[in-house]
Amino acid sequence: MSGDLSLDINIKEPRWDQSTFLGRAQHFFFVTDPRNILKSSESLEDARVTVEKYSLGVVKPGLTEDELWRAKYIYDSAFHPDTGEKMVVVGRMSAQVPMNMTITGCMLTFYRAPLKKRPWSQWDFPTKIKVIFFLSRTVTPLCKHCTEVESYIFSCFTSHDLALFSRRNSNNLPQ
Repeated sequence: MSGDLSLDINIKEPRWDQSTFLGRAQHFFFVTDPRNILKSSESLEDARVTVEKYSLGVVKPGLTEDELWRAKYIYDSAFHPDTGEKMVVVGRMSAQVPMNMTITGCMLTFYRAPLKKRPWSQWDFPTKIKVIFFLSRTVTPLCKHCTEVESYIFSCFTSHDLALFSRRNSNNLPQ
């Protein structure tokens, strides 16, 4: 061992106890921390190298436990868990809160827009979800009978039709 840090830390498991609500919340907030979107490619690469070397039993000199966990959560928020590839920004765990807030804000702001202007708001959410599913896919495909394009088109049309149906029928409800 070439450092001050022990190799006893299990970074394959979350840092906090997952049997408690507080532990699950802390884990969630660290993985989805939106500040990780602003990390440079160099800091992402440094986190990846730190985590991979530690997993192999090599400890960087002067590395502390807090620095190791920080690198681990940066790595978890930006790299695919199965392949280890760096994901595009919209598919990263750290982008979930800002992306969903933007989409939800637009949908709430423009819900009274004329029908010809509204379809984009019913298109962007399924598009984001499809991008996330594509980036988060496991190495082996789960669905052998459908293609990515078919499921994407289906989700966009379903979302749009459901929004139009709900709006039309909600006008008939008693006030």
